[in-house]
Amino acid sequence: MEGSRDERLDLILRFTLSSLGLKLEVWRDFLSEEENQVTLSSFFSTADYTNLFLCRDPRLRVSLTFPTQTPSKVLCISRTSCAVITSENIRDMLIMQEVQGGGAVSCISAVCQEITCPLLSNLETSGGWAPGVAEEALRFMELQKNEALVMEAQIDGRTFLPHPHALHDNHLHGDVVHDGDLHDNNLHADVDERKLSDLKLLHACDWTIIEWAELVAEFLQQDSSQAVLDGLKPLPSEEFNFWRNRLKNMLLIQQQLEANTAVVMEEVQLLWIRSEFYCKPCRVVVLLQELCNLFIQRSREFLQGGELLHGLLKGPAAALQAVSLVVRTLQSLRETFSQSRRRLQDMKQEGAAQSWDFPSHLVFLHLDTFLLHLQNIQEVYRVSLQLGQLEDVVVSGAGGRKWTEEVQEVYQDFLHHVTSLSECTCDPIDPMHQGFRLLLDKFQLQVVQVERRLVSVLCRALQDCSEPCSAAKLLQMFSFMLHRPLIQEQLRPQLLHLLQKFLLELDLTEQLFYNQREEAHTFSCYTPLPAAALCWSRQLRLRAGHMLDLYTTLQHLYRSSECEQVEQRVQQLQVLLQDFRARWLLDWINDLDSDCGVLLQQQLIQQLQQGMLGVTCSHTLEAVLRQLRCLSRDPDVELRPLAAHLFSCRDDITESYLSLGHMVSCYNQVLQDGLQVEQPLIQDQLRDLDQNMAKLQSSTWGSGGVHQLVQQLSQRVLMFHSTVCKARANMDAMTGIIQGWAELRLLHSGNFLSEDGAAGRGYRCISEEGQELLRLTQVNCSLYAAEHAPPRLEQLPGSHRQQSSGGSVPHAAHCTHLPE
Repeated sequence: MEGSRDERLDLILRFTLSSLGLKLEVWRDFLSEEENQVTLSSFFSTADYTNLFLCRDPRLRVSLTFPTQTPSKVLCISRTSCAVITSENIRDMLIMQEVQGGGAVSCISAVCQEITCPLLSNLETSGGWAPGVAEEALRFMELQKNEALVMEAQIDGRTFLPHPHALHDNHLHGDVVHDGDLHDNNLHADVDERKLSDLKLLHACDWTIIEWAELVAEFLQQDSSQAVLDGLKPLPSEEFNFWRNRLKNMLLIQQQLEANTAVVMEEVQLLWIRSEFYCKPCRVVVLLQELCNLFIQRSREFLQGGELLHGLLKGPAAALQAVSLVVRTLQSLRETFSQSRRRLQDMKQEGAAQSWDFPSHLVFLHLDTFLLHLQNIQEVYRVSLQLGQLEDVVVSGAGGRKWTEEVQEVYQDFLHHVTSLSECTCDPIDPMHQGFRLLLDKFQLQVVQVERRLVSVLCRALQDCSEPCSAAKLLQMFSFMLHRPLIQEQLRPQLLHLLQKFLLELDLTEQLFYNQREEAHTFSCYTPLPAAALCWSRQLRLRAGHMLDLYTTLQHLYRSSECEQVEQRVQQLQVLLQDFRARWLLDWINDLDSDCGVLLQQQLIQQLQQGMLGVTCSHTLEAVLRQLRCLSRDPDVELRPLAAHLFSCRDDITESYLSLGHMVSCYNQVLQDGLQVEQPLIQDQLRDLDQNMAKLQSSTWGSGGVHQLVQQLSQRVLMFHSTVCKARANMDAMTGIIQGWAELRLLHSGNFLSEDGAAGRGYRCISEEGQELLRLTQVNCSLYAAEHAPPRLEQLPGSHRQQSSGGSVPHAAHCTHLPE
């Protein structure tokens, strides 16, 4: 497609550039990608693909499936028949159209909220329009925006609470009737119209709250088991996703309720400013009381008072969420009232409006009573959830079984109290119902008794803990209930005793430091002494830090002078150990840098006795490399220049050191195990190797090109060693053959060359071994590169029969050297 121009693309090119407003360079870049060429060619040539989609996100993209999550528009190119598209039939085969991308809903809401609505509400924009046109258009766009937001939330699995439509009707908030207009004949008609508008506004708010309650109730009734009930086969991940989305949706609803409650109070504030009817304290107090009564009524309907207590056993978490949501909403209503009062007070100082000087309890008398009652019910659910976790408590340790049984006994009694309260038939939402108040007071006393019993068990279990770590873990096991005031008060003596244990543990750590810091040789015998000292100090720091972590998990339970002592002691011990580490580390870095400087100037190998060779400073090099490895594990350490240079090339040095050790060992073995007859054969190669070894003796670890030189010489030495070892093995085999001949008795008899009987078998054996002796001699001549005379085969056994009167052994072969 790149080599020749495809005429089928011309029609798509013009449509894409005009619809998406692109430049020709963008199309060329798009067409230069091989993947896009393959997609276009597949659509043209394959009848199975009926649609082709192009979009800009942000680059121009093409696909055979509809792109998702695309905020811009999408170009859809469809074929009309199952035939291959050519340049002749392309105009009859294709239908091109524009469709909205996956983000159409977001686009509509964004355009309405950020462009259309601000323009319509701006008087400079709509000043020349006919009366009522701008207002009607604004109402329509607000409705469209609300519907788009609701649909967008449903697509994302969220719950959106729409604003009342009447809040955006400007004709419901007309200007205030001034005193100069009292003589107007239309005054009474305007007042009646304003009253009607206010009633419409209240009616809109009423229906909006009802809609909110239905949406939230629908959300709270969702169940994670619905997929199973529908016959699906969900995975465990679906359960996690359900509760994760539920929490996210709950937080979103809470934010919306707080914001929408603020909107309602803001409208009341506008009524106070603009309306002559509601600009009096007595009327606005009545209006606010009615709003409070409306919130109370909708809250009772939302909580379903008859079924509320049943959630103590079936689903306390969901019921607590519902009660908490109502409590936060009512608290938000009260907070927005205070904010409106402060704003009106500021406006009064500017002369723009009157302030709300009436007492707030006139407005919130019933709401406060209802809110306090809901908070008591909320506490009941919190206690049920907290103490309900006692069912899973299992105390470990020597007496763990006893404490676990006592805890379970307390839990069963508490469960009995919760069951009795859940079976109450009265309306728990009614704050004036005395029967439920008595049950609630009784339940609270029962909770106090349960808490006292739990504290008793917990205190006795803490006394059995011999270590502060086990005591802290025990408290962490019961952390879900330790924040309750009664439990905290009863546990104060045990917490004080635990803090004293923390202090004692820190004293022991400090004493251990002072006793062992001068005996560094006891730290470790397998690692460098500085590394062992630093590791020892690190362990002490971790020990002190562990005490601080345990204290941090419990510090919110108890505050006293001992708490400050624990923090101070840990800080002092950390400073002490840090100074110890700094001193050791500084000395180690300096000594290591000095050793590296000396080592880099040392020769690679040195001459020993009897011509043997040895690696210079081998033990020092191994020790330095070991220390560098230990020191490099600390990310906060900065090496000195010489040590840093040696550390940077440590891999090459280590490899060269190992190669040198192996090479020197092989060289020394050749010299040490050499035979006298072997010396003339290897002296030339030894002389050549000695000349090369002289280069290593004149080189140091800091010289350049050491690694390459060692590798080259190592290969030559290893090859020479291998050759000599093979030749020596052959000579050992030849010696064994000759010694075997000397032990044969057949050579002393007169018929040793007979082919019959035992003599014949001996003859064949000697013949075969003679051939092997000849082969090994020839191999050694090749290995040693020695000149040799051709063997006289006629003298070998088997070439002819020869009697030996003296019983002497026949010559096997003639060679320059034979092993003695």
